[in-house]
Amino acid sequence: MVTPSAFYRVWQFWQTLTGKLSQSNWDEIEQTLTPNEIKLFRRMSRADQTHAYRVLQALRGMEQTSAELLTAGLLHDVGKSLHPLRIWERPIPVLVPLFGGDASSLAGEHPPKGWRRPLVIATRHPAWGADLASTAGTSPLAVWLIRHHQDENPPPFDHPSAADFLKYLKQADNQN
Repeated sequence: MVTPSAFYRVWQFWQTLTGKLSQSNWDEIEQTLTPNEIKLFRRMSRADQTHAYRVLQALRGMEQTSAELLTAGLLHDVGKSLHPLRIWERPIPVLVPLFGGDASSLAGEHPPKGWRRPLVIATRHPAWGADLASTAGTSPLAVWLIRHHQDENPPPFDHPSAADFLKYLKQADNQN
């Protein structure tokens, strides 16, 4: 039986293959990010850029206006730019849990090579991205959001809206 989740994953993969940002999309991105953050965003694959833009739009659709949250929405997957996923590798981290596997356990502490490569990238890109964003001068809150956008129980952050922002970021990411 084909589930709604399966249809969503097919749609998501189609977006990966066909998505492209317009000039007005780029204008919006450039109004949201600093020049150093734009350099990071440009390092991302086209598929990750279009996904990040859809996350930004979803956050705005939730009436979120925090600069830190919107920045995290655009840069949450920037860590993947260090080891770009090949088109055929993209579904692997999504499929592993469907077959009862745990991507982070399979990734372990291995380097992003061989059959584990997509699992390592899927597991570690939040930390890599947070480090890249921090080096680019991104705010500590946005860096924390990037680092923990996949965590179930992240450590607390000293900001009154951090936990709510993380919830919104995860929701927007999961929708896109």
